[in-house]
Amino acid sequence: MPAVGTLLLISTGVLYAYSTKYKGVPLLGNLLVSFLCASVLLLFVAAEWSNLQIAASMHAGSRHMHIILGFFAVFAFMSNFIREMVKDLEDQEGDAHHKLRTVATAWGISRSKQITFITAAILFLLILLSIYLEWYKFSLAAKTYGLVLLLVLIYIVRDIIRAENPSDFSRLSTNLKVYMIAGLLFVIFWNV
Repeated sequence: MPAVGTLLLISTGVLYAYSTKYKGVPLLGNLLVSFLCASVLLLFVAAEWSNLQIAASMHAGSRHMHIILGFFAVFAFMSNFIREMVKDLEDQEGDAHHKLRTVATAWGISRSKQITFITAAILFLLILLSIYLEWYKFSLAAKTYGLVLLLVLIYIVRDIIRAENPSDFSRLSTNLKVYMIAGLLFVIFWNV
């Protein structure tokens, strides 16, 4: 359990550093919040490490469980990062008024959308790669679910490109919350 305590201390330190120092640092604040989101899964792995090792030794399919959990930690990080960028775009007027430096206020809307697009493209490739690598193991329902996740991500990216006002970004932020949950539910299709 020392790993759990260490991760909790690191997470607490990161949260404190974010709230006191890095909230107004463009990109770094977004990365820290996204790390904290992904660290929830890492806490689970640390807490259940011995049980995961036992499961891996008893069931051949469980041997790649660590890769699957890593995929979902990266998914949580990247999808939350996209949402953080959209929230910056949504709040840009208020942030500028309060002199908060975010990616949107410091580097502009266009650069924010570019960073978001690149992150979404990497996430798209990650999901595509996971579907490709597990294709022969997935049921038709799993394949369909994975492909729907890809299509929805394309739809979200299209909306990010088209978004112009706070209400557009607010709707996107809500859609991204639903997408994040739907993406994490993809775990039920893995044959572990």
